[in-house]
Amino acid sequence: MEFSSAINAINKLLNTIQPNTFCSSWIRKHAPHVYRFIRNNVRTEIGGIDWDTVTQHWTVAYSENGMHRARADRQKVSGTVRQSGSFWRDITTNFIRFFLR
Repeated sequence: MEFSSAINAINKLLNTIQPNTFCSSWIRKHAPHVYRFIRNNVRTEIGGIDWDTVTQHWTVAYSENGMHRARADRQKVSGTVRQSGSFWRDITTNFIRFFLR
């Protein structure tokens, strides 16, 4: 498989299935042969998969909604976790203040 045929396979899948969002797991599930090719052949200098190289060749509509949106969703979730951590910290602080009066 060549890089261009892997990108074409992903673009065809995206046009056929039309998911709202997708990530590397989506590619692994729907096109495992393409995922294996990308995992083995498209690497950064550090050794990780170079998703930036892959995403810049996708259909424009999906490159805007794809991997970057999934990363933003994870950041929203982690932000919620931080907020719940501050919630418990506030309760603990108020509890201590109540008993130190």
